[in-house]
Amino acid sequence: KKLTFVSDAAKALNLDHLVTLCGRAEDLAHDPLYRGKFDACTARAVAALPVLAELCMPFLKQNGVFLALKGAKAEAELAEARRALHLLGCPAPEMLIYCLYRDVNSPEQQVQPPPEQRAIILCKKTGICPPQYPRKYAQILKKPL
Repeated sequence: KKLTFVSDAAKALNLDHLVTLCGRAEDLAHDPLYRGKFDACTARAVAALPVLAELCMPFLKQNGVFLALKGAKAEAELAEARRALHLLGCPAPEMLIYCLYRDVNSPEQQVQPPPEQRAIILCKKTGICPPQYPRKYAQILKKPL
């Protein structure tokens, strides 16, 4: 369903060079067709940053960028992931903070809740990602970098 949506959205936006692919990141990242071939990689906030980094960084070209979308605990995740990011080729990650605001003109919102803080962790690959990464997913979860 997700790939169908992405394909349909790409067609609607006239993104002719977008190709969808179904596969596990930890397998595809070892395939020479995909390893080190992309300018950018992103992931939703679906796992801890060291896990996402291990899955995403091997896909990037030199000077490629990994963008991790994170919530209110992004600063703690980044601190926890610095060693892993350095090992995977990103010695100097950056964090960009932004806030989500609700529509102040919405009639159903009488009292506006405070804005929700979010972050984008920007990781530029300037080093080399060792060939053993990513490991099998079970191993990544059992012993994160």
